[in-house]
Amino acid sequence: MEKQSDEKILNIPNMITAIRLLLMIPCIGLGIAGNIPLAGIYFILAASTDGIDGFVARKLNQTTKFGAKFDAIVDKVIMFGVLPMVIIEAPLIMINLVYELAIACLNGYSHQIKRNQPHTSQLGRKKQVLLCILLASGYLKGISPIINMISNLLIPITAIVQHQTFRDYLNTYKTKERQKKIDDHNNNLSINKTTDQKSLNKVNEINPLKMNQYDETQKLKTIGPKKINHRP
Repeated sequence: MEKQSDEKILNIPNMITAIRLLLMIPCIGLGIAGNIPLAGIYFILAASTDGIDGFVARKLNQTTKFGAKFDAIVDKVIMFGVLPMVIIEAPLIMINLVYELAIACLNGYSHQIKRNQPHTSQLGRKKQVLLCILLASGYLKGISPIINMISNLLIPITAIVQHQTFRDYLNTYKTKERQKKIDDHNNNLSINKTTDQKSLNKVNEINPLKMNQYDETQKLKTIGPKKINHRP
């Protein structure tokens, strides 16, 4: 696991992430105005720079918790910000929207509610790339029949990868929850063992002159069965 540096919000990687977010303003605006191809170009610029901020952060040793969360939020804004307009051009992309919502809900529940560490698999990265290409082709499908054909092919392919990604994240979530239960059980055993040891230490200080104050278990642990009836 990479060591995170001091939390500096104003650094180069976060500025790159912010630029990606700002690119979505003209993208969404042009999409609403009906200029879908130009909106698609802005989307491609915003989506294609995904990963650059993370690469720069690692190279400059400027990885932060804020940067990781900020990048994840911007990714979702880019995806869900353009989906309504793309769905108008390609209604079948609604299938991919449902899968993406399911993945986002699972990750949100795992990270925010269960406090699990964020998990991004290689399959998840491939899914993200496919989804970006799919959305870009959905924007630009009116330009060429070839782009239209590519967009139609990418819908089921992306859905399959999204399905596998969801299963991968779900299995990871279940594994982490099982491990947490095992850890909690071991911690409870350790606490009980410590408590029993403290109790035993107290019992070892039993006064034989006051045997009637102790129960049989304490007598057996401290004096032994052969000496319980012994009277001083």
